[in-house]
Amino acid sequence: TASYDLSPLADLVEEDYHDHDPKNEQDVVGLKALTRELDGWRASFDFRFRVEDRMAQGDRVCTRWTWEGIHKGDFLDIPATGKRATMTGMTVLRFSPSGKIAEGWWEYDRLGLLGQLGVLEPPEL
Repeated sequence: TASYDLSPLADLVEEDYHDHDPKNEQDVVGLKALTRELDGWRASFDFRFRVEDRMAQGDRVCTRWTWEGIHKGDFLDIPATGKRATMTGMTVLRFSPSGKIAEGWWEYDRLGLLGQLGVLEPPEL
């Protein structure tokens, strides 16, 4: 897999960061594990996020986003298709007293993404 310079994350994310992502069977715990997770997404897709809304209260920030990417590498054992895909989702981040990201919860339309990659057939009506 390709590797990207994610060293700036050390200034933004706690060392014991806890990530809750529905794509993973187990939560991702730790900055190193998060970096591996992000490397995996970057190896699978050339993508970008567009922030649609952002709200904050206390130590939490919620972002509603749109993700757009091109499937360029294996993703969930699906070989690269070269297809362009769009996905929407929301992320809630909890910040520690030091101001770094300590925990994250992700919700996104993975089923829609898989459909756009052509691995799901629409149900018969």
